Amino acid sequence: MPEAAIVRGIMQEYESDKNRAMRMLQEKTTELYERIPRVKEIDENLAKFGLELSKLILRSESDREKIIAEMQETEEALLYERNKLLKKHKITDKFFNGVYRCDICRDEGLVESNRCVCFKQRLINKHYEMSNLSRVLTKENFDTFNAEFYSNEADERYGFSPRVQIERNAAVCRTFIESVGKFSDNPMNLLFYGKPGLGKTFLCNCIAKELLDKGFSVVYLTAPQLFKLVENLRFSKANGAMDEVIMDAVFTVDLLIIDDLGSEFSTAVTASEFFNIVNTRLLNGKQMVFSTNLVTQDFIDFYSDRVSSRIIGNFTMLPFIGEDIRVYKKHNSLG
Repeated sequence: MPEAAIVRGIMQEYESDKNRAMRMLQEKTTELYERIPRVKEIDENLAKFGLELSKLILRSESDREKIIAEMQETEEALLYERNKLLKKHKITDKFFNGVYRCDICRDEGLVESNRCVCFKQRLINKHYEMSNLSRVLTKENFDTFNAEFYSNEADERYGFSPRVQIERNAAVCRTFIESVGKFSDNPMNLLFYGKPGLGKTFLCNCIAKELLDKGFSVVYLTAPQLFKLVENLRFSKANGAMDEVIMDAVFTVDLLIIDDLGSEFSTAVTASEFFNIVNTRLLNGKQMVFSTNLVTQDFIDFYSDRVSSRIIGNFTMLPFIGEDIRVYKKHNSLG
């Protein structure tokens, strides 16, 4: 789908959201006035004062300043009475919660002529729809997570079973989800590592779905997708604003997920840009989840020392052990 058509579609969504917000705001206001009729009288008087003040400012009567001061004093008294009434009836700012899908831009899509973060996330979501991720997340999430697909026999190297380990990993992921968006001097990041077919991508999808459902901004890319994006933007290959939006979001979203690190073709340019992404997000306290089929030493060998040290030193490392669960499913009734 052409990018212009995508943007037009998003703007139509915003128009629909604004109409919805206006209806909800009217309903909430009507409910408030029915509960506290005096608030309606105060609001009507305040509206009249606003109109009269704007007219008075344009006039040149000698006592204009005195009249304005008196009107402002009356206005302050009305506001004080209004706030007191709201407090008495236990009406807080939360009364109007849910009116806007985005409280930052109030469903305009713009903040001071710049695209709101919600607009960027909508663009990213359209990218997900086109890349089939949205459909994948309906199938791969915590509701469909099943540790019984993993062997319950103890692994000789680790001393416990793959089932125990995947349950531990899932528990850490749930803890991680709760940590996103909360201020911390040392925000949590995750690195999944282990052989293919052990559920690393599945848990990445679980995290993505949970946080998208909670309203957080998420960018989910495979390593080849990320470094293809870097290459396109660096060498001005065929790319549009969508690529630029996604690349900007790589640095700024609440959560960046990069799946299958080590599967990309590594160059000096991609290695440098990868370090820049990781380092910038660490400095800004932005969280990350990475997965790789590489074991620790292979990961260090594949990436430069400064990249691997930044990741290993700042990420909680979760091993995925056992045999390919696709094989396990095939030979067990659970599959």
